[in-house]
Amino acid sequence: MPRGIPSILFILLIVALLGLWAWSVSASHAPAAAPTALTLPAPDSSRLTVITANIRISEPDDGPNAWPNRRELLVKTLLKYNPDLIGCQEVSPAQGAFLIKEFAPWFTHYPRAGVGTIEGEGSANNSGTSQLLGEVTASFASLDTLFYRSDRFDQIDGTAGLVLPDQPQANPSENTFFTQAVLKQKSDGKLLIVINTHLRHQQQFAANCALKLRENLAAALKKYPGADCLLMGDINFDRTEAPCRALVGDPNALDGLGLLSDTFDYAHMQPNQLYGNWHAFTGFPQRRLPTDLIFTSPGWKSQQTTEIRDAGPHGLWPSDHFFTLSQLSRP
Repeated sequence: MPRGIPSILFILLIVALLGLWAWSVSASHAPAAAPTALTLPAPDSSRLTVITANIRISEPDDGPNAWPNRRELLVKTLLKYNPDLIGCQEVSPAQGAFLIKEFAPWFTHYPRAGVGTIEGEGSANNSGTSQLLGEVTASFASLDTLFYRSDRFDQIDGTAGLVLPDQPQANPSENTFFTQAVLKQKSDGKLLIVINTHLRHQQQFAANCALKLRENLAAALKKYPGADCLLMGDINFDRTEAPCRALVGDPNALDGLGLLSDTFDYAHMQPNQLYGNWHAFTGFPQRRLPTDLIFTSPGWKSQQTTEIRDAGPHGLWPSDHFFTLSQLSRP
């Protein structure tokens, strides 16, 4: 084992390198993409349209729903709603390259080379190990890629990496990564701090990660006072469970962040209807309550929050998750 790399992080390193190799192989055998031939209207300054989308990592065993078959449908589905921000989860390098190319006329992405910082890069005294770990961490962080409208926002700061409230999980795939960007609105200079994440399945660890993400938001808010805050992603737990409660926060907390609001409109849920996001390419949700969620700092008004349940031809789905869309405004 290379000196200076803890055993679990070394496992993460090996898994990441093997994953990058597998993804590059799958990308090299994928058919060439046809252009989406879409146009988007100018951003609507009166509202902010946000989508959180678990796009399902490229998996050849998905058969008819394998990534090469659904990627154009996924792009058209997301762009159909003219979003300002898209937080994608489970984005492999090959998938990321495709999305970056397809979104390029309208969106900039983060993480990207030379912008922001990657947490856990280490010290200059161990430059070789530090650089390697930084590159691996950046690859994992890219699983949660944030796309933002380049004609609406400039990025002035950013950080990404491993959410590490405790020791890394022994199962590398059960570790949580995040992307955090500070965006400046071109029209009025208003700042927006955005986190995109994918919490994992062990409830207590997920709750600890949620608390750590709130700490990240609170620290960014101290650096950029007056900024709005937004957190989105595949939370893997619903509002009744500890990770969501941790994200919302404690009314007695003194971190300056305040309570975050879950934007989903539960009042309009129909009795006996399922609103879970994961549907395993069947179109039938597996849970009563949504788990792919969007949270906002105080002051936002949710004009509309819906699940995007668009299907393609011949039973094709853009992902094994329904996406969540929020249209937000200021009173």
